[in-house]
Amino acid sequence: MHNAIEYVESDFKTEKQLYVTAINCTEDNALNDMIVTKRRFGKEKGILAFHGFQSFAEGEVTPKIAHEIGIKLAEELWGDEFEVVVSTHLNTKHIHNHFVINSVSFKNGKKYRENRETYGLMRKTSDELCKEYG
Repeated sequence: MHNAIEYVESDFKTEKQLYVTAINCTEDNALNDMIVTKRRFGKEKGILAFHGFQSFAEGEVTPKIAHEIGIKLAEELWGDEFEVVVSTHLNTKHIHNHFVINSVSFKNGKKYRENRETYGLMRKTSDELCKEYG
C-alpha cells in the first residue's frame, strides 16, 4: 500500500502533487488513515488496497478536467464507504488518473470486492462522466 500511494503521488508525475486528491482521508496522511481503518476493524491482512487507473487519449483533456473526472468517478464508485487517493499523471503523452482504494470500508469494515461486476461499473461510470465532459 505504501508503494502504491508513493507511486501515484510522485511529484514529477503529478506536477508536484497539484493533481492529487484524497477522499475520506487526508492528503498528507492517506496511508496512515487507511492503516488506522484496517486496525479498527482487525483487517490488516490479505489484499490491502486496489490500484485502478483511467486513461485519456493524447490531447483529449486538460490535466484539470482529467482530475475533475477522476474525482467524480472515485466519489461515485467508492466515496460512500472507502478511502481513496486520486492522482492525475502528466508524465506521458496521455494524461491518466490513478486510484488507490483502501480494501476496508471506513464505514462498516467490509472488504471491497474487485470482480467483473465492479470493473464493469467502473468502466460504465467512467464512460458516462467522459460523455458529460464531451
